[in-house]
Amino acid sequence: AARPDVGTAHGAHVLDSDVHAAPREDEEDKEEEEEPRLKYQRLGGSLSDLLASPTQAASCLAVSDKLLVLGTRAGTVHLLDVKGYQVKRLQQHEASVVDVCCDRKGEYVASCAADGSVWVQSLYTEETARFEYNSSLSAIALDPEYASNASRRFVVGGEAGKVWMNNRGWLGTRDTVLHHGEGPVQNIKWCGNYIAWANNVGVKIFDSSTSQRVGFVDLPDNSLHPELYRPEIVWNTPNTLIVAWPHAVKVATLHTSNYRNSPGGGSLLRPSGIQVALEIATSFTTDYHIAGIAPFETDYLILAHTGGNQGAGPERPEIRIVSSLNWEISSDALPIRGYEHNAASDYQLASWHPSQPLLAGDKESLTNGEAGRKRGFCSAENGQEPLYFIVSPRDIVQARKTDVEDNIAWLVSHDKFAEALRMADKAGERIRKSTIDSTWDLYLQSFLEDEDYKGAAEMCSRLLSDNAAAWERCVFEFAHRRKLPVLVPYVPTDQPRLRSGVYEMILKSLIARPEQHKALLFCVQSWPKGTYNQAEIAYVLEEEIQQEERYTMELKEALAEMYMLMGMKEKVFYLFLELRKVQVFDFIEQNGLYSLAAKNVRPLFLVDAKKAMKWLVDHASELPPSEVVPQLAEKKCIGGRAENTATVPPQALPNRSCSCSRIC
Repeated sequence: AARPDVGTAHGAHVLDSDVHAAPREDEEDKEEEEEPRLKYQRLGGSLSDLLASPTQAASCLAVSDKLLVLGTRAGTVHLLDVKGYQVKRLQQHEASVVDVCCDRKGEYVASCAADGSVWVQSLYTEETARFEYNSSLSAIALDPEYASNASRRFVVGGEAGKVWMNNRGWLGTRDTVLHHGEGPVQNIKWCGNYIAWANNVGVKIFDSSTSQRVGFVDLPDNSLHPELYRPEIVWNTPNTLIVAWPHAVKVATLHTSNYRNSPGGGSLLRPSGIQVALEIATSFTTDYHIAGIAPFETDYLILAHTGGNQGAGPERPEIRIVSSLNWEISSDALPIRGYEHNAASDYQLASWHPSQPLLAGDKESLTNGEAGRKRGFCSAENGQEPLYFIVSPRDIVQARKTDVEDNIAWLVSHDKFAEALRMADKAGERIRKSTIDSTWDLYLQSFLEDEDYKGAAEMCSRLLSDNAAAWERCVFEFAHRRKLPVLVPYVPTDQPRLRSGVYEMILKSLIARPEQHKALLFCVQSWPKGTYNQAEIAYVLEEEIQQEERYTMELKEALAEMYMLMGMKEKVFYLFLELRKVQVFDFIEQNGLYSLAAKNVRPLFLVDAKKAMKWLVDHASELPPSEVVPQLAEKKCIGGRAENTATVPPQALPNRSCSCSRIC
């Protein structure tokens, strides 16, 4: 499939100098920016010093479960940890190192050079071996089980067009020619029993267990000068091979099946065997130069090299993720150091896929023999996600799949706070608490900056759940903006329960503002006992009531509620009388305050005269008439004026200047 139009593909991104992806200017206005699939980090540590000189430029890289193996044009092989620090320097070639590789366990490293030399070295013992070939070499591959296989096999190839397998026997080492005669051998990869090598006609696949060739992937049509460009070979699985030429990709699958040959010579059957069939599962072409390829989930990650417009020179190399149908999913342009001077052949893409954690530097491990082999290195931050390394002569950039933290950061940077918080909630313990807190803070600020205080309060209620720390920060933000009353109905008092000082701050803030006294009363009536220090709030209320300019009836009601919570029944009784609360009658009954009521009969009539009369009759046994009648016979208006209410006709009372403003 041809590469889709820009309108179908996602916009490319340019990796800036701080190793963050940003939309390229020519794509920025064409479509909405897509969330990046990868994040990048330039390797530091010792690397900048190792590659400082042009003669020490990087030429090849291999990645094992334990370290990075870097070959240079000066013939040096360096062992690096995943952050770029040099762990060890191996034996040096006299010519440029053209290929490096490791065994499956990461215990042996092999390198070959343009002068035909080969070094195989153990990382944990003194075992080393040097071999010489009479032609320039291009590729080397160790037996994946080299560390445990006594035959110590490896395969090399180069300009002579031969593929040699070297193995150790009783009489020493010997070379066997597996193939020759189809042009220079440009690349070799070994996985399980299968060895794949590339030459001028395509890629041959050889079964090392049966010493037979089992498959062939032919060169794409219209391939120009195949001897000039190194094909990329990657084993995705032990039975799946990815091959990339400069402008074409083929994915081959090996299928195995048992078979029995037809009977011959009577009833005897020939021996059973394994039949291998090769199928091209995927193939596509590109309009850019493929400098490297690796599997990425169910898609492919390609290191693309493009030429400049109208002879302007090379552009930044790009990492493109494409589907098996060659639909472009994402594209990032990388600011590789010195990219202006690099050709496609100067780049390499090395990848690592987890079988155990990739590790970071501990030089002591490489010098402690068996103990070092078992301990390896200290764990890296990578975890179990694949890593990709983009290699150029002066630079190495590491790429990895974005994780949940990165996804959240991207959503936040695009003001998609609610979506970011939902993602964080689903991720659970995989997300750092600081990430959740900072995301929530930014979301809250976005509401507050727009002065949408009700929206902010509703957001807190909807998203903060049982996050007590976040709720407290929310309260302080609203208090700072003098908008606490908007938040008060949403403040939780259980699951989570905030610190008592937070609730006290809310109440004190409401007490100080008369227009918020209704909100204050709501709080003291609805918040459960033990939420705050009642004695402290009662004291503040008492002091505030003394300030006549800020006095409201709600303050006294709140104080009555406070006294009730504190068990101060007598004070509650008198406040109910003063506030003329009809529930005073039930309060007397519930708390057995009949003796107190007997001394305050006249104020009870001010609360509700009819109810007071009926209530006195119903409770004559608790409040004897002998105590009640003398109080009612006093020459004093129940409302406070000096009158004998017993002799004043009821119909005349409304016209008299009684300060109680109701019928006495």
